[in-house]
Amino acid sequence: DIHLETLSAAAVNEMVSETLRLPKRMTKSLAEVTISKTDGNPLFLRSFLNAMVEEGRVYYSLAKRRWVWDILALSEVGVDDGVAVLLARKLLRLPMNIQMALRIASCFGMQVEDWMIIDSNVLVNLDHAVYEGLMERFGSTFVFVHASVHSAAYNLIPDNERSAVHMKLGLEIIFNKSAKLDCVDGIVKNLPDSKVFAAIDQINRSRPISISNPAILRVLSKMNLRAGNACMEMSDFQSAQKNFLAGRAFMDTNNWVSDYGLMLALTNGLCLTSYVNGDSSTLVASVEEAMLHAQNHFEDKFVAYSVRVKLLVSRGCETEAVECVLNALKELGESFPQSSRDWSDLDDAKAAFFTTKLLLEGAGIDSILLCPIMADRRKILAMKLMNIVFLNLMLSSLPHTILISCRMISITMRYGVCDSSAFGFVAFAIASLSLMEDFEFSYRMGRLGIKLLEQIGTKSNSTFAARVTTFFTMFLNVLVDPFQATLDVLDNTYMNCMRKGDVDTAAQCASFHFHLGAMTGMNLCLLGSKYVQYYIILSRKKQQNHVMILNIVNSFVSSLLGSDEIVNRCTTGAAMSQDQRLRLALSKKKVVVARMIYFYQMQECFWKRDFDNAYVYAERHSCQKGPALLKRLLLIFYKGLMDFYFARSKGGQKWIDEGLKAVKEIRGWYDRYNWNYENKYFILMAEYCNTLGDLTKAIGFYEKAIESARNHRFPHEEGLSLELTGYFHLRLGDTSKGLSLIRESCIPYKAWGATVKVEKLEKFLSSDITACPIY
Repeated sequence: DIHLETLSAAAVNEMVSETLRLPKRMTKSLAEVTISKTDGNPLFLRSFLNAMVEEGRVYYSLAKRRWVWDILALSEVGVDDGVAVLLARKLLRLPMNIQMALRIASCFGMQVEDWMIIDSNVLVNLDHAVYEGLMERFGSTFVFVHASVHSAAYNLIPDNERSAVHMKLGLEIIFNKSAKLDCVDGIVKNLPDSKVFAAIDQINRSRPISISNPAILRVLSKMNLRAGNACMEMSDFQSAQKNFLAGRAFMDTNNWVSDYGLMLALTNGLCLTSYVNGDSSTLVASVEEAMLHAQNHFEDKFVAYSVRVKLLVSRGCETEAVECVLNALKELGESFPQSSRDWSDLDDAKAAFFTTKLLLEGAGIDSILLCPIMADRRKILAMKLMNIVFLNLMLSSLPHTILISCRMISITMRYGVCDSSAFGFVAFAIASLSLMEDFEFSYRMGRLGIKLLEQIGTKSNSTFAARVTTFFTMFLNVLVDPFQATLDVLDNTYMNCMRKGDVDTAAQCASFHFHLGAMTGMNLCLLGSKYVQYYIILSRKKQQNHVMILNIVNSFVSSLLGSDEIVNRCTTGAAMSQDQRLRLALSKKKVVVARMIYFYQMQECFWKRDFDNAYVYAERHSCQKGPALLKRLLLIFYKGLMDFYFARSKGGQKWIDEGLKAVKEIRGWYDRYNWNYENKYFILMAEYCNTLGDLTKAIGFYEKAIESARNHRFPHEEGLSLELTGYFHLRLGDTSKGLSLIRESCIPYKAWGATVKVEKLEKFLSSDITACPIY
């Protein structure tokens, strides 16, 4: 091997001076940075300078007519891997006192604050390490220049000594050398969070633990609880779970008697964080421990109960989840009729709904807003539990969600309002969409929930406020606001809720965002990317019901994209056919899921102009009840278009009558909420006039439909309007214009990303159209 000696500072400065043709006094600062990044190795000096020129950190100034640089920007450049290896070797040649300082610093990770190190001699030696180029200093922070240098320093500590070193450093942060162990509890209470985090991080690494004093172990558990709660506040749920686990490890089962509050807090923390992190094994164990040891107060079991319900639903065990909830509510004094356990029986739900509706109409909205604050703690817990249940059973049990929403209203009117009352009115509004077609009533109830939310004030619980407004947006406001605006709201809320640990609301936002995007013309390629993002995260969080929705919608998206690439990037379970999913949903009586599958089977057939099968799926969807009014409106729209097609191709007044019902329904929405429904109404009217033979009106409505869809940014319906207008002109015998419009429809279809649709149209355009009947 050829060994190259490192160059001295003077030699490096001379080389830089000659290279840039500047005086040495001007290049001294650049030379110093170059030495720190290359260790003075000749092989790396020139490559480092060349890289800095290429990146524009060192550049020739025409104004100053010389080379210039930003010394601060250069200082922030990372050390090259090759240089890092040399520095790691250099570390072994340093004096022992500097090596010892680096060992201590490495215990804290890639960087360490000066206040974490109690020994002032260590700090002095770290400054020497900075001078040697192994660390950098930014104010009070020492940072290793490269991970390999940090690793080399940490490896200087023998394996059998590391636990003791970490423990010593942690205790030094707490006691600062002079304090005594017998006053540890009082000292820790007065420590700032930063010192608690740093100390407990070191102590948690010192396994096996060398402390047997119960008082000290109790304090260490408290420190972990404090650190875990702080991590949850900062949305760092992985670190929070580690702290709760470490805190629990310092205790044993006997502590449930001697330190009940501490044990309950640690176990509840584990329940919540393991659910957010998708750690099922820890979640199950923590829930079982809480249910076993929590005292008779239901409030102590509440976290375990609520997380257990979420776990059961996420695993597809909805029947057990319902039983768990009904038993818990019975314990809180809220019993439900025995028949409500029937998965598909709507009789009790209908009776409860219309009774509650009469109660609300009799009381008036103003009186509800004047209700006192709920004081009964058991009723508040019952409301919270029903809130959680509604979220998790929406996709599975329509009767139970209706019954629960009604009960939340009746409790509010009898006992006063609480945070969950706001969600109760939004839930009741959603439930009402399943049983009646009075959207104005539903919207009014939803708005009442938002008013209650504003009146109660939830600044201390922004997650709950997001949940209420999200469900109002998803099921009610989506019908009023432009679809594109709702998509933006859902995507932002998903990210915020996931960051705050509200996995349930985040999962609802993700699945509905994907669902709404597929229904309303969002670019299919972008939807494919969203699918991969949502699928990976929700699978990791064990949100199987929402993963199932993603797969249902993605089957439709992939059918138009014409590629299985998206499915292949996920798991083989995502490749299950829609028919298989349908059989699974029906076997588990998941009516809402079955309706969604029928809807997307209808959609896929419609866009491929397989109207016979599309109509069959539309009819099957209509036979099932559900709260998704938007999906029902879109179904009416597509079904109306098919009615007019069949009226022309098969003949019969019944098709015209059915199509006219669709026209009237969409007209009502167009009159109130123009943006989302204008182009739909125009294209329905165009097809209606076409069917009746009123050609002049038909042409006018076709043109309006095209313009409206384009202006309102619905590329799929712009393409549809152009395509149908093209067929209209072909029927009139104007082949040139008809083909031109169909060819033009490929442009918005391509913007939509519907590759398969474009290919079918291009095949049609190249075929002998005289052999094809046009309707």
